[in-house]
Amino acid sequence: MKSTAYSSCSSSTSMGILPFKVASIIPFLQGSKWLQCNESPLVGPESTAVDKGGTNDDGNQSLTLELDPKSFVKSSWITKMFNSRSEDAKAAFTAVTVSILFRSFLAEPRSIPSSSMYPTLDVGDRILAEKVSYFFREPEVSDIVIFTAPPILQEIGYSSGDVFIKRIVAKAGDCVEARDGKLLINGIEQDEDFVLEPLGYEMEPLVVPEGYVFVLGDNRNKSFDSHDWGPLPIDNIIGRSVFRYWPPSKVSDTIHYTHVGKDAVAVS
Repeated sequence: MKSTAYSSCSSSTSMGILPFKVASIIPFLQGSKWLQCNESPLVGPESTAVDKGGTNDDGNQSLTLELDPKSFVKSSWITKMFNSRSEDAKAAFTAVTVSILFRSFLAEPRSIPSSSMYPTLDVGDRILAEKVSYFFREPEVSDIVIFTAPPILQEIGYSSGDVFIKRIVAKAGDCVEARDGKLLINGIEQDEDFVLEPLGYEMEPLVVPEGYVFVLGDNRNKSFDSHDWGPLPIDNIIGRSVFRYWPPSKVSDTIHYTHVGKDAVAVS
């Protein structure tokens, strides 16, 4: 599905995750939900099954978590501790911490069922998505967001309760284009160290409308995302992924701190 309904860059006018069974994390962790990463339905039968998704939410539990992005940088005490502790210690710490957090509702746990966000998030990873920051600011480029199926996906059979996870690559007013294996935003070739491989598709320039963002999976060639169905309405965004809490060996923040300037290359 092409997003031809939106303005081209030459115009003067300025888009999955499935809830999973509560007991399926580990015996002492309850309430995490599957996210529908939504791999490309053309990749193979397994991806097609994932794309159909599911809307069962057995947990109906959310968790409260107030997160300062700076507290989860690579040099933080949490990362240092996990780098120096045994797997058993990591598992115990994760179990206790997340179990406590489940008792409130400023964030929610999600589990990754497909590889559309690989290598950033792998199948079976569990993340916490905070739902507070967007009350105070707009979603930013590089944020990994969870969101409900937008209207255009509901028109082709998805439920309004289906939840997906992707990365924002452009905001309202930005011109998005895919050419020669590269993602171009406003004519600037993007230097993205989190993507798996060069783009295997071309996309005509389009301008992201007001009130929308453009989202892609980090596994660009195996992700059903905005390059297929168009920009994502900001109103559909539930929250932002900030922390991977499982498996213990991969505990880390999921916030990407962008650097602007020297790596940007203008392409004409």
